[in-house]
Amino acid sequence: MQWYYAVGDQRKGPVDQAEFDRLAANGAIARDTLVVWEPPEPLPDLAALTGDKYNSLRAHAPVVARLRQAIGPAEARAVWSAVARRDQFDAEARVRLFAETAAHLRQLAAAPAEATEGVSDEQFVRNVVAVLYV
Repeated sequence: MQWYYAVGDQRKGPVDQAEFDRLAANGAIARDTLVVWEPPEPLPDLAALTGDKYNSLRAHAPVVARLRQAIGPAEARAVWSAVARRDQFDAEARVRLFAETAAHLRQLAAAPAEATEGVSDEQFVRNVVAVLYV
């Protein structure tokens, strides 16, 4: 767990739990100190990603490496969240969301045609999430 706190107008952190406890014990963090904690990110449901479908990206290690280098943790979580919440979108919004997300991801990795040919935008996004997390 990560902690953030403010001293006057200065923001401090993140600090881990041990450092937070030390700061509280020595008085650096007092009763009137503004403190915010960042809960740990839930782990993605990896079983939903693996499934029985063939992931065409796995055959292209350089593409996977470029994706892993280009996509930071926050962006990876956002893309995973789109996949995990797909059923919460109406059909039109889902198609648009995955089309835009897939276009963005394709720009990052420049996957060869054989890795994306015949693969829907949603499946391409699922494939990217799978190679990022599994």
